Amino acid sequence: RLQLPINLRYKSTYADATNKSKVYTFMTKSRTGIGSFSTLCGHAASICTVFAYCDTDMLGLRCLAMSSGALGISFQYFRPQPLWIPIRWGCLLLCINGYMVAQLLLERHRANRMPPELQKIYDDGSFDEKGFSKVQFLKFFNQARRTVFLKNEMISQEGRKMDKLYYIIDGT
Repeated sequence: RLQLPINLRYKSTYADATNKSKVYTFMTKSRTGIGSFSTLCGHAASICTVFAYCDTDMLGLRCLAMSSGALGISFQYFRPQPLWIPIRWGCLLLCINGYMVAQLLLERHRANRMPPELQKIYDDGSFDEKGFSKVQFLKFFNQARRTVFLKNEMISQEGRKMDKLYYIIDGT
């Protein structure tokens, strides 16, 4: 088996000290008591991940995951020897989370501009007080089918098993 010298095994982006950019110098410069800015990015990425695990709101979780990913990529890139596998995976996860944030924002936008008829049902039914967000309500009612019953038509009878859920908008 052929063993290559260590300097030929890996090609560093910043192998030559004269080619280091100002950004690289800033990121890797050791600061008193806190280490380099790159190291701070690594710690901040981990802190964002911890907060993301604690967040119950999906949009907040995705935004924290994106922040963690961007900080993690910065940490990995500005190492003396950048680790390209985590950088590439981090970029992919950053794109996925960005797409999902866009989807969540689009859902919220649509829910905030629901048709007046559905808005009236949402408000009159006190769905917000019962724990339904507008997004959940809209998803639920988009699966619904409107049925009109004749006057005195029986929908259900006490003790009889039902296989459908009815939400009565008008009538008794």
